[in-house]
Amino acid sequence: MGGPGAEGTVIKLLLDNGYHVYRVTLKGHGGPIEDMQTVTRQDWLNDAYLQYRTAKTTADAQRLPLYLAAFSLGALVYEVLMNAETPLPVRFEKAVLFSPALAIKSIAKTALWLGPFTNDTSIIKSASPEEYRAQKGTSMSAYKIVFGMEKSLCSASFAKCNINTLIFIDKKDEMISLALLRKRIARYQLSNWQIVEVSNKGAAIKPRYHHLLIDNKCVSAETWQHLSNALLPFLGQH
Repeated sequence: MGGPGAEGTVIKLLLDNGYHVYRVTLKGHGGPIEDMQTVTRQDWLNDAYLQYRTAKTTADAQRLPLYLAAFSLGALVYEVLMNAETPLPVRFEKAVLFSPALAIKSIAKTALWLGPFTNDTSIIKSASPEEYRAQKGTSMSAYKIVFGMEKSLCSASFAKCNINTLIFIDKKDEMISLALLRKRIARYQLSNWQIVEVSNKGAAIKPRYHHLLIDNKCVSAETWQHLSNALLPFLGQH
């Protein structure tokens, strides 16, 4: 999602428009690759919850609303956490989700076919451009956690997720099915969710990866402006 000094990123966009930003890091995304190999579902939920509590405490102290801005896995983890029983319920005023892993394509789950030839610590190489990788790849165990989380969220019927939510997605996303996402929004009556389709056909990064929509190099200057013009008014609505 970028850093405070990097132009053309979600974080810089928010900072430049007066928002406070708290970055969340999940186990395995940075640090030794062994963290990715040994990560558990509970690790991710604990990381997300503890960092939520910090952000919530700060927001409450300053009497500010708390928003969620999340990409892919981050979106999935927090949507699951919103439906979990936690000492402090996880609630956001609004959410902005980029390519959320909430409707994963069947073809993306073919990684599981490698099961007979791998173990849970095996690393499946990332298809993302190198500069956007948290690690060189994702462990088989992490893939299983992701697919399990998606399943559990559907089992919970997205019951506590119907907050004002803006979703950015490319219809050619390699991992997420736009059609399935629309079906789930209808099925689970997520009436406060809205989708904005964008395309990264003008992306500067190579190879182009439709799942990446998090900065102006991933899309294009024109598309980034379109994205910004949708995101900022959405957060500013009361």
